Amino acid sequence: MLVRMELLCQWLIQKRMLLGPLNQYIISPKRKRGVGLARAQEYGMDFEKYKECLFENVIVIVKIEHVDASNNLEEILSVEGVDASIIGPYDLSGLIGYPGEFNRKEVKELLNQYIDVCKKLRKCPGLHSVPANIEQFNLRKDERYRFLGFSLDALFLSQCIENCFEEM
Repeated sequence: MLVRMELLCQWLIQKRMLLGPLNQYIISPKRKRGVGLARAQEYGMDFEKYKECLFENVIVIVKIEHVDASNNLEEILSVEGVDASIIGPYDLSGLIGYPGEFNRKEVKELLNQYIDVCKKLRKCPGLHSVPANIEQFNLRKDERYRFLGFSLDALFLSQCIENCFEEM
């Protein structure tokens, strides 16, 4: 379950999840939650098996993309039921006036603050490493992130097409 966070309020996290109190839906035996046909259950081909473990294996990850969310990490990550977070470095750097400038001091400070708060609260820090570049990915891996999103399908596809045309 991924929740996009721009602001800091616990009620907003819960509203975004359309759940009410997190533990009511994650821990409660009633477990009301929508499902859709996707890769997790092989687009419906293995839905019955998926249903068996649907609520026992829920991880709640909040997505930190706004400077207000970054400045209020402790409050956001302290919401009961939140297991981890992932930061969107392009959105975050753009909102402070330096889009994509990850080596800039201000951006580095925000990203380091994020990792430090996650560590303090024992929440798993994640980052979306957008370039389809293994060297960039490995750099991010060495920066204390516990999980990484790697690139975008559109970037992989365009890179593959470009490579094919170069080889023609």
